[in-house]
Amino acid sequence: MALQITPQLEAKISRLVTEGRYANVNDVVEHAMELLEEYDEQLDELRAKLQIGLDAIENGDEVEFTPELMQRLMAEAKENARLGKPISDDVRP
Repeated sequence: MALQITPQLEAKISRLVTEGRYANVNDVVEHAMELLEEYDEQLDELRAKLQIGLDAIENGDEVEFTPELMQRLMAEAKENARLGKPISDDVRP
């Protein structure tokens, strides 16, 4: 496959190889593609979570964000951090 790239992009790739950050152009492109795949996966996950939130609002399941809820969440986060517990996705009061 032959690619046409801009002189600016070619200069960036050449600089990365010259600086020794990558062994060759193929390594630069391979890493760029891996990062693009990760980005796309994260974007898909974010969109799915957003849809869950939108669905909850539509169904009347939303949680009102109040100073009290924020205080409770902060207290729980500090306690969980102290205990080494993982972060929970559940923010229900």
